[in-house]
Amino acid sequence: MDPASLSMIRAGEEADRLPDMLRSAEAMLQGRIAARTKAATDLLTPVLTLTIELLVAGLILSVIGAILDLNDAAL
Repeated sequence: MDPASLSMIRAGEEADRLPDMLRSAEAMLQGRIAARTKAATDLLTPVLTLTIELLVAGLILSVIGAILDLNDAAL
């Protein structure tokens, strides 16, 4: 756990409001996790898109190369 969550839990324990502080800490941590997940997804999407585009381009070039080789063989 991070220090902010631990201090919230300690404060809730000292004030006899531990359940409320645990809910607050949970909400804070869930927000951080959601933000990190969104950031990772935002970074990963363009990388995966570019990778797929390069694979498709390679496949297209391979097919065109094979067709042109067959055309040369026919002549």
